[in-house]
Amino acid sequence: IYNIYIESTGTHIIATIPLMEVTGLLFGNRVLNWYGRCLLVDVTNGLVSELNIHPGRKGFVKSLFSRSADRIDSVCGTISQISPEMAQNLKKTPRSGWKDVNFKPTDYTKLKISEASGFWTERLDFDGVNYWNMEKYYPYELYPAARKLPSDSTLREDLVYLALRDETNGQIWKEKLENLQRKDRKLRGAHH
Repeated sequence: IYNIYIESTGTHIIATIPLMEVTGLLFGNRVLNWYGRCLLVDVTNGLVSELNIHPGRKGFVKSLFSRSADRIDSVCGTISQISPEMAQNLKKTPRSGWKDVNFKPTDYTKLKISEASGFWTERLDFDGVNYWNMEKYYPYELYPAARKLPSDSTLREDLVYLALRDETNGQIWKEKLENLQRKDRKLRGAHH
């Protein structure tokens, strides 16, 4: 469980992430898939979003004999209002204790506001209206900082020489850095 506090708005959010599965470690293509339930609880506004990723997923043995009807990246879920009892319980519980709060569907399913559907790799719709589409909304592009900190790893002399294809000087600077690190580790060990 992740506890998120947005200071600028005073919003408290509790988030759980679904399970992750990595396949193809021994042979075949390596693939990362998500499955299971993901909860986002906005305690301040009394809202909860429950998303089920790959809801038709079958267990290991069943998956050997038949395929799931839905795609592995499918998502369905709801946005609901939290029952007043649950909202009061969350507001009374200190943020450090939120990990112990157990969410049950009866706490919010009767107060459904919207239904979600889609695919986490492509698009997400709420009540049939598309709110996110990979073809429309591209990830934010990051650019290198104009002024880097002296400790930025891209400024390491060994890496600079290696990028210039000067392996001799790159190796010299790599050894200097390693010797400096060994000296630092020895000094830290002497003081503990």
